[in-house]
Amino acid sequence: MLFNENPVTLYEPFNYENFDLVDEFWVSYDGEFRDDNKEGFGILYISSGERFEGSFKADYVCGPGSFFKRNGQKIDGIWLNNKLI
Repeated sequence: MLFNENPVTLYEPFNYENFDLVDEFWVSYDGEFRDDNKEGFGILYISSGERFEGSFKADYVCGPGSFFKRNGQKIDGIWLNNKLI
């Protein structure tokens, strides 16, 4: 598990289509690592109260996953290098 020591609170919904924008808006990551990078299955918790559960590769959201909005809505998709495709 990895924690962000200084997360910034995001008061609006996170744009799950582009994880390049996550900056310091993440709170923690619970998942697999390889060579100190997020790699394999993991859960990324966003300071907006949302989360991503899915695949990571070389620190990028990459592969199948699900994004859970604050209202409980689940968005399934496939991401490539942090971008929803």
